[in-house]
Amino acid sequence: MKNTFSRRDFLKGTAAGALTLAASGLFGASALADSAEYFAGTYTASAQGIGTVTMTATFSSSAITNIELDVSGETADIGQAAKDELIAQLMEAQGAEIDGVSGASLTSNAVRKCMESCIAQAKGNVGTAGDSAEEIDDSDWLGTEPAIDDSMIVETVETEVLVVGLGVAGVAATRAAAEDGAKVVALEKASAPQCRSGEYAVINGSVQAKYGRDTWTPEQIDLM
Repeated sequence: MKNTFSRRDFLKGTAAGALTLAASGLFGASALADSAEYFAGTYTASAQGIGTVTMTATFSSSAITNIELDVSGETADIGQAAKDELIAQLMEAQGAEIDGVSGASLTSNAVRKCMESCIAQAKGNVGTAGDSAEEIDDSDWLGTEPAIDDSMIVETVETEVLVVGLGVAGVAATRAAAEDGAKVVALEKASAPQCRSGEYAVINGSVQAKYGRDTWTPEQIDLM
């Protein structure tokens, strides 16, 4: 029969051994003194954002001293662009309680989970460093599926594509799927499609100019 021995068991045994040596007068300065908050070292964790976010955090016995983030799987101009700000927030907070970056919610949440895991490892509360995203983030980001009683169903509609929420992304997804010939149903709780700014729909507007899009001529607009 194979016996397993976790890192947590090892740390507990080490701490017990250190205390025994100290009591015997054979251990002058223990790295596991009561004043130490962490086991000094470098720890790694991963969590699911848009892709997989991986953090490597270095701890002294009392502080987080360095954080590296691999956000190469995130959206280039959103999650990847938020990397430095997220690191700065974590270092200032010295923990996972950060505001995150607006517009990069999935990446921010993944970073928080990574920090929580690294802290837990540094305190000897979980298994080895290098946990996979699946091991760390085992919850469904959509949450628990709601229970819907049959009496609440007033109509059943069959469709190939269902878009929930007609914000900027929802409108674009609905239009793209429909233009490709799919049968689309779009759901929006408001009375009309929602956009964070009217500029998103303005032809030759400031957003189009910001990203270097070509200016549309009146003739091209008439052909739309």
